[in-house]
Amino acid sequence: MKKILLILLSLALLPLSALCEKVTVNLEKEGTLETVISEQTASDITELKIIGLITASDIKFLRKCEGKIANLESLDLSDVTLVSSDEPYAGDPLRGLYYLTDEEKSWDTSPGGMYMVEYYHYGSMNLSKAFEGMLLETVVLPATMKKIGTCCFKDCKLLTNVVLPEGITVIDDEAFLGAISLKTINIGNTKEIGDRAFSGCTSLTGIDLSKVETIGEEVFNGCTSLSSVNIPKLTEVTGSAFAGCTGLKEITFSTNIKTIGKSAFSGCTS
Repeated sequence: MKKILLILLSLALLPLSALCEKVTVNLEKEGTLETVISEQTASDITELKIIGLITASDIKFLRKCEGKIANLESLDLSDVTLVSSDEPYAGDPLRGLYYLTDEEKSWDTSPGGMYMVEYYHYGSMNLSKAFEGMLLETVVLPATMKKIGTCCFKDCKLLTNVVLPEGITVIDDEAFLGAISLKTINIGNTKEIGDRAFSGCTSLTGIDLSKVETIGEEVFNGCTSLSSVNIPKLTEVTGSAFAGCTGLKEITFSTNIKTIGKSAFSGCTS
């Protein structure tokens, strides 16, 4: 019993910074985040602000969640410049079929005039899959970003706050799919939202779609806490866009609405 009391007393005497550390690092060269973090004295970084240049390898280090960043909760990238890379932020490159033009067919011998190519989403610096599945609670995105890439925050179960720069005009497919703790988000000047971008965000209570011009299919599928929606610029509500939104009570359409897709409001029992 005395030993336990001594341990508790020792912990109580530790400085707060040793238990919950907020750290700012300045990267003069991309790909050096792991080296700079290893030089920090903090044993448990919960809040991290990065200034300077980062690339895919830096994101991969954050994703490993080892050592001093194992309990990272808040990430501020507002003053970051993204540097393109020949590797993805996470996982393998996305692949797909590319069909040759008539001119290209004249020098290519591929059967049927098509071949496999890698879609370098990460080369466009939109953070595709960058934080997928991480336990982050708060993220501030780089001020220079124009688009949030595919699966950027997919399955981020603890994510409650995301700060988007004003320049974001596109939120790509499945960007926030399964972010079950996300309650509100300011999407600012976003004009386009991709398929299933917020599908399964069961805590999402409100979102301003006043500037959005196009939405993908199943975009808010299963957002059970969403109660009202205003879509003044949409001419089409896509298939299953609000399916399963059991808390949805009110929706305001554009006067120019032309199409409501199949199962757009399926299961909207309220």
